[in-house]
Amino acid sequence: MTRYSIEKITEDTGVTIEDVSHRMVDFGIDAPWLAHHPWIVPEPFTPEAGETYSKEDIDYWIDVLAEIVGEAYTTPEIVKSAPHRQVISRIKSGPLDDPERWAMTWRAYLRKNC
Repeated sequence: MTRYSIEKITEDTGVTIEDVSHRMVDFGIDAPWLAHHPWIVPEPFTPEAGETYSKEDIDYWIDVLAEIVGEAYTTPEIVKSAPHRQVISRIKSGPLDDPERWAMTWRAYLRKNC
């Protein structure tokens, strides 16, 4: 596996790898694999074009990535608010990380809320 980084794009535009992943879904492409936290490579992604993909599929993937990078520099709001063409839009992860709100087990939930 080869990990790439979009750190320069993030520094220049504020568009993160999660934003790019969500935007790729608008083009009908599964999002690339991200590294597990903590990230050793800043803003990492791992494209996995295996043996099952044709040259045309890989070329399309590259064209879509180039389009998204162009959008990041010209209209970053489009990339940051993606996906736009999906049934479910972006989930806000902030409340999901709140330990005061959530519990890992039913017993812990009862201790917090009852």
